[in-house]
Amino acid sequence: MRRIGFYVMLLAMLMMIGCSDNDSDCTPPTTEPKTTVDITRDSKGVWFITGTKDATYYNIFEAMGYAVATDRLWQAETYRRSARGRLAEIFGQSQLTTDIFMRTTGYSEQELQDAFNAMDQQTRTVIEGYVAGFNRRIAEIRKDKSLLPFEFKAIGAKLGVEFIPEDWMVTDVLAWESLMMRNFDPGSFDDQEQLNNAKLYAQLLMTFPANAQDMFDDLRWVNDPEALTYIAPKAVRSAVTEAAATSLPSGVGDISQAANAVNENYTTVVENLKQPQYSPVTLDNEVFIIFAASAGYLDDLPVAAAGKFEKGLYAFMAEKYPDVGHTIIKTGLLDDKTMETLKKAVTEFKAQFQA
Repeated sequence: MRRIGFYVMLLAMLMMIGCSDNDSDCTPPTTEPKTTVDITRDSKGVWFITGTKDATYYNIFEAMGYAVATDRLWQAETYRRSARGRLAEIFGQSQLTTDIFMRTTGYSEQELQDAFNAMDQQTRTVIEGYVAGFNRRIAEIRKDKSLLPFEFKAIGAKLGVEFIPEDWMVTDVLAWESLMMRNFDPGSFDDQEQLNNAKLYAQLLMTFPANAQDMFDDLRWVNDPEALTYIAPKAVRSAVTEAAATSLPSGVGDISQAANAVNENYTTVVENLKQPQYSPVTLDNEVFIIFAASAGYLDDLPVAAAGKFEKGLYAFMAEKYPDVGHTIIKTGLLDDKTMETLKKAVTEFKAQFQA
């Protein structure tokens, strides 16, 4: 991950949560002398951190950690246990599968500590201050049990023990950050999306070495304001892909490979997938144009004609074959009968289209 991406993720996570194992290598950071940093709350309970110009990153994030822990200690505890594979300790056998998965795929304590040690000093200071703020709040709770959030009391009563959270460690923060990054890319677990991306990139490098990166960036948008804002259900996308593949050269079996197969006209496919900002394409029209582009109906057209073809196809389908769109929107599916009608309609439109 790029360095800026790490900082964005870290700061986003610190706003949500705030070190735990008894490993001797992981001890709470030593508190620095505190300058003038104050936490105030408005009438609605929203906290604000103010301070003098000599306040350090440590001072600021220590205050932030304390404020977050005051409001969200239970939420942070569940996050930490999720990342560490320790949910079953408090929730019982139902969480064993989750814990086993996390302990199998997560980083070891030593790996997390090594990652922390490899960070620059400013980043380590931010995390250490945040953790120290969390632990300051936990220390207050140990002295005054009335401050303990209700959830800890309820779980403790169920388990028959006094349940007070352990001190946080810097490695707890890194463990949860790693889990968050995975949660932002769930396809990497379920649908192997990143493996598919790697496969596509390799295919582009082999076939179009001079333009592979630009082509990949076009096909896998990142923060593209012109990207589609309405994505068809997976069942529809799969059906469109399968049908389009029958019109492509042998060996081409999915939408990413289809883009690879359109050769120098790949830009036509990309052009049809774009749209003006704040103008989302409806589900049925999205299916129509993706099918038409992927199945090669635009291969012999200049890129400049792509927009005209797209608008004309939408109007043609609405006027001549409205039932196709209605069926797609109503069911979210693309059955064999509807697909055959779609093929017939697009073929008919292409025959009368004039660029």
